[in-house]
Amino acid sequence: MEDLIVDEDVAISITHTGYIKRSSITSYRAQKRGGRGRVGMKTREEDFVSDLFIASTHSYILIFTNRGRLYW
Repeated sequence: MEDLIVDEDVAISITHTGYIKRSSITSYRAQKRGGRGRVGMKTREEDFVSDLFIASTHSYILIFTNRGRLYW
């Protein structure tokens, strides 16, 4: 099953209110001097990105909620 998934690096963004987004690492680029950068994730005005993880598409990530749920 894992042979069908392309092995690439991904960025996992978690916001303060609990939204999670996985995006390809190639969508990000190095910012040069005086650059504006690129928007990786749009958030609401009161929300902000609290955690950013780099992982592989073959990695297992366990996410525990405060309500006792586990996402694999």
